[in-house]
Amino acid sequence: MKKMMKKVVMLAGLFVSSSLFAGSDDFKVQGLGISTASGTIFVDVTKYHSQSSCSDKNSFRFKTNHPLYQDIYATLLTAKATDSTVTIAFTDDASLCVYNSPQILSVYLK
Repeated sequence: MKKMMKKVVMLAGLFVSSSLFAGSDDFKVQGLGISTASGTIFVDVTKYHSQSSCSDKNSFRFKTNHPLYQDIYATLLTAKATDSTVTIAFTDDASLCVYNSPQILSVYLK
C-alpha cells in the first residue's frame, strides 16, 4: 500500500510541466493543517527552502480541489507520524503561490 501510494503521488508530478519546478528537496514535516477558509492544506517543514519566489519559505500549500489531494495529504501525514523524510517538488513562479507559499507538485516518502 505504501509503495503504491508513493508511485501514485510521484506520477502526479510527472503530469506537471517541468517549467513549473523551482526545485525539489528533502524535508521533515513539522506540522500539517487544513484551512477551511482558503480550501488549502498547509505543510510546515523544518528546513528553510530558498528556491521558490513565494514569500513564505517555511511551508508549502496545495488546494483541496487538487485531484490527488487526499493521496498527497496521506503521504505527508504518514511522514509526520513516522518522522520520515519526504522529497517535495514545488513551484517557483510567484503567480502560482498559494497564499504566499509554494505549491506542492509532488511528494515522495522515503
